[in-house]
Amino acid sequence: MAIDRNGNALSYNGTSWSPPLSIDSVYIRSVSCQSSRFCMAGDVSGNALKYNGIVVSITANATPSSITVGDSSTLAVVGLPPSATGTVTFTSDATTLCVATLPTTSCSPSPSLPAATYSVTGTYGGGSTYQPGTAPTSLTVPAGAPYWSQWDIARGLTLKPDGASGYVVDGFGGVHSFGGAVPLGVYSYW
Repeated sequence: MAIDRNGNALSYNGTSWSPPLSIDSVYIRSVSCQSSRFCMAGDVSGNALKYNGIVVSITANATPSSITVGDSSTLAVVGLPPSATGTVTFTSDATTLCVATLPTTSCSPSPSLPAATYSVTGTYGGGSTYQPGTAPTSLTVPAGAPYWSQWDIARGLTLKPDGASGYVVDGFGGVHSFGGAVPLGVYSYW
């Protein structure tokens, strides 16, 4: 087994070398092959890759890993070869957050995710050449008051007796309902 500087894996059967099979989209920095069917490699971006002839291990990440309600995060996997086909699905507790169709390896869940800590699994469904693989990551949406993206200027908060709905007064005097509270239609005049 050999891996060239372009991220291609080649195997030797005693007579000839196989055609190159791309296992990474960036240059490989170091390779250690324990056998003809198992190699570990590191690329110049710092990603660790495991190659066993068919399966390339993947890692998943969320960027940023903590967001405020209303903001977005990008879920991504690293380690799939550029020649991989199919999809990568990101789920949490059997709920699909988003799906990336290869060659794209990332996607963003809805910015309206409720406050929670999500244990996310990135799942590559496999294709004609590569077997399926999974990788864990997490995404946190902390609980807090209603939030208007890029406008953290709330001056006041009033909860209704149900404790789940109410009104926020913004820095301009506008009144915003949340949690099913009936909009008041109050306008500010400066």
